[in-house]
Amino acid sequence: KVRDFGKDASVMKWVGIAGLGYVAALWFNSVFRWFDQIAVIGSEFLLRGATSWGFLVSLTAMSLAVVFAVPGAYFLAKNKGESIWWFGLSLTMIGVYYAVYVAYSFTSSNLDSAMQIDVWTLPFIGLGLCMLRTKITKNLL
Repeated sequence: KVRDFGKDASVMKWVGIAGLGYVAALWFNSVFRWFDQIAVIGSEFLLRGATSWGFLVSLTAMSLAVVFAVPGAYFLAKNKGESIWWFGLSLTMIGVYYAVYVAYSFTSSNLDSAMQIDVWTLPFIGLGLCMLRTKITKNLL
């Protein structure tokens, strides 16, 4: 199917599902990292300064990334150009979260561990913004 991509538009459905699954996996990784810390340390650390902001940004930005990826996958399966815009929003939210996470790690003197966790997703801010600026056509193929 991938080799005959130009001949069969149904492969777009699988690309959309894979994109949605990947965004959901990043959400799971980032949000449950906080829940793991709650299980080990307790929840009182969430109410202090930068930690509370880090947790709230994690929960909201990554959840929005998943929410934006759902219509992106739907429109991609339907071969609609709007999917680029929705996935652009999703990637921007992922990049924003990881930028805030690196800033949070820097302020909490925990930058070494931040460099081990999905720091490569920082360029998603630029990629997502470029996708948002892309002129949308009616159909992708």
